Amino acid sequence: MNYRRLYSHPKDIARGLLYDQSILLNNFYVSKDYPEKMRRIKFNDEIQRLIRDGLSFAAIGKALVLDQRTVKRYSRMNEAEYCSFLEGKEIRDKLLRCYEPFVRDKLEAHPAVSAAQMHDWLKEYHPDLCRSHPRRFIIL
Repeated sequence: MNYRRLYSHPKDIARGLLYDQSILLNNFYVSKDYPEKMRRIKFNDEIQRLIRDGLSFAAIGKALVLDQRTVKRYSRMNEAEYCSFLEGKEIRDKLLRCYEPFVRDKLEAHPAVSAAQMHDWLKEYHPDLCRSHPRRFIIL
């Protein structure tokens, strides 16, 4: 395939993505049929190989440093589904983005604050906040 790479998107080897590129085809006739940008993705099928070798989801997760539920979800995806999954991650709205300035200000004022304390402040100043999300937001 004769193509020109326009952009390389961030790769995530730990999750199985070896490369993710936006390309344009160079061949004259093919480029007439497909003039739009295309995505060139190589998905590492390490998860699929380990499943064929008979490893459990927990063992694969331990080997690849992934949660076993993530391994299970990725094992059910083909390359096209994984591509749409990646595109969806780029455009989805973050639930806690509106609280980011509050967290940033508190961290600047108190750099050694614990995640538990920040969680308490968020609950105190923003009672509308969902219970399960803030701790993940703070820890990450």
